Amino acid sequence: MVRKLLAFLFLALPLVATGCICHPTKLNVTIELDETMRSQLADRKIQVDIVGLNANEHARWESYSMTKYWEPNDPRRDSVPTYHVVFDPTKPGAQTLSMSDPIWDKWPIREKKDISDKDMPRLYVLAQLPGIWGPSDDQPGEKDPRRQILPLGDCRWKTKDIQMKIQKTGIITITQQVRDNKNQ
Repeated sequence: MVRKLLAFLFLALPLVATGCICHPTKLNVTIELDETMRSQLADRKIQVDIVGLNANEHARWESYSMTKYWEPNDPRRDSVPTYHVVFDPTKPGAQTLSMSDPIWDKWPIREKKDISDKDMPRLYVLAQLPGIWGPSDDQPGEKDPRRQILPLGDCRWKTKDIQMKIQKTGIITITQQVRDNKNQ
């Protein structure tokens, strides 16, 4: 009996040490503009790019300059399949990336059955916010208001319907995660 218990603990220890174990998942991601942003659409458009990335790509994208990303012909922006959301006077309402959209099959997010927080794929939501943004405004990860990073693990969300809002001050995720993990 003691040997079985020790064997179980030996096998379970790596799972406990790595955080939650869950499975990659697709999400329905709905993005809308707040009232202030909608009122600014008369003379401009607001573009939002959504990109699915695996853990290796996440490490490279997390600190990539958002100012550089939005420059014309940026090589990073052009290097991966991207789902584009454009808000303009003809499309001011909420827009949804559906979990059944074919773009999900182009992203390298289903590489493992069981994943830890460290290996979890992520969905990057990147907004070209109005205003003057320069390299001094660039921040890593979600410290940059133009970037939100959503973990794509089924243990991180109570729902597959994620709500996001674009405000003048940045992107916010309205739907709460099951738990907040600072080790992403």
